[in-house]
Amino acid sequence: MMQSENIVNNIRSIRVAAVQMVSENGQVSNNLNHATTLIEKASQEGAQLVVLPEFMPTGYLLGEDIWEAAELGGGPTVTWLKQNSKRLGIWIGTSFLEADGDDFFNTFVLTDPFGEVAGKIRKQTPAIWEAYFFRGESSTHFIDTSLGKVGVSTCFDSQTADVAAILSEQSVPPREWYRGM
Repeated sequence: MMQSENIVNNIRSIRVAAVQMVSENGQVSNNLNHATTLIEKASQEGAQLVVLPEFMPTGYLLGEDIWEAAELGGGPTVTWLKQNSKRLGIWIGTSFLEADGDDFFNTFVLTDPFGEVAGKIRKQTPAIWEAYFFRGESSTHFIDTSLGKVGVSTCFDSQTADVAAILSEQSVPPREWYRGM
């Protein structure tokens, strides 16, 4: 059997749900409650991985009030992610404003079906005005999971060449795959 046939035969599919919702600015508890019904529906429809919008818990609030909604890494959003991942037996991810010392980050967290944090990625390049409210941080932009590598590129990061290159490097099949085709 040729290498390309091995790769093709090892491909599996997963059902992913990208939840779109309106978040009320600064209303973390209300937004998490609203998201709960949406992830439950996605899970009932067979989703194994559910991703939610950027700043789902806080809303996209770009004013100094956003700092009041910031959370520590183990705050309400991460707790909510872990509890619901375990309860539903699915992977769930979203971003929130994380407070870390004197700094703030737009942090994406992915939790696994066991209710554990599988990984986190901080937005690398805040857009022009966002840089006033939170910092960026370089990273791998992917989380290794039993599903495979989950690439993470938050909003403006998707338009930068360096993040695109990082993600591209992680998803290019081995050269042997091309030879057999």
